[in-house]
Amino acid sequence: MASRQVGATPDDLGRLQALARRLWSPDRRFHVDDLVWGWHSVPGAAATFRTAFWQDGEAVLAGAWVEPPGHLELLADPGAADLLPEVLDWFDSVAAGRDRSCLVMEGDVQERGALRDGGYRPQEGGPFFPRHAHDLVALPEASLPDGFTITHVTRDDADRRVAAHRAGWSDFGSHVTGESHRRVMACPPYRTATDLVVVSPGGEGVASALGWAGTTRPPGPAWSSPSPVLPRSGAAAWPGRSTSPS
Repeated sequence: MASRQVGATPDDLGRLQALARRLWSPDRRFHVDDLVWGWHSVPGAAATFRTAFWQDGEAVLAGAWVEPPGHLELLADPGAADLLPEVLDWFDSVAAGRDRSCLVMEGDVQERGALRDGGYRPQEGGPFFPRHAHDLVALPEASLPDGFTITHVTRDDADRRVAAHRAGWSDFGSHVTGESHRRVMACPPYRTATDLVVVSPGGEGVASALGWAGTTRPPGPAWSSPSPVLPRSGAAAWPGRSTSPS
């Protein structure tokens, strides 16, 4: 029988990453990188989260956290779908205000059913993120205009990388800072080799993409989180995609 444990410990993120790694498939909401980005990219955000885990002995069956005032993120083992109503009850007990939201994938069938049963309804208006799957065979070389280059990010480049990110997301708003991105860089499974910036002839970062290598056994998917191209930069862009070995 599963029991609930309240989080708010330094190991919360690691426990969620372990659960995400075990449950990952292209149809599921979370890859380990989503957790790193969600917890560390916005300064101070994680300190406000309310977290809880449901365990049967040592096995973590579900994990959830609330982003104030009333947004729920959750991970649940498909074999423990009976816990989902309890997760939603916990959410109601800690969320502030009247509005509630929870982001799920189309493939999260059990989660979507539990949300419907709990009185939630799909949000019809976007914008929404599509997820693209692509194998790693015969990928084309990136094509750039003359004078543009692609470079790996280092800790010293974090501010330039963040400037490109913030400019690309200016229509929606971005709270990412150089220091918060350095926190992302310090968290496994981040690799500088897959954190890329397109640099203009004048040295300005005009586009960025952060790739995360799969960490499952057998080797799991790589994962790319692109930022939009800076308007009027002239740089080429390629679609973001989650990639799996063929």
